[in-house]
Amino acid sequence: MQPSVTKIPDEDAPPSTPNPLSADNLALLIDAFSASVPEEFLDDPATYAEAMASPDADHWRTALQEEFDLLKNTGTYTLVPCSAVPRGHRIMKG
Repeated sequence: MQPSVTKIPDEDAPPSTPNPLSADNLALLIDAFSASVPEEFLDDPATYAEAMASPDADHWRTALQEEFDLLKNTGTYTLVPCSAVPRGHRIMKG
């Protein structure tokens, strides 16, 4: 009788075949993620109006400004004056 040999996979090596994500597995992952959301986040406002009406409005205002500054500083978009938009083109509202 020969001893059994167990090959230990190299953790740094990519998998030999991709592991497709089935709809069932995706549903399980979503459930697991939803269950892992800390309870303090469950009461976060769902809209801007709710955030501004909440007792934490100053906190939300600061967070929004930080996010806006980050997007601006990374060149995610460029603000242009309305006068620079060619006639017939739509301006994205936001």
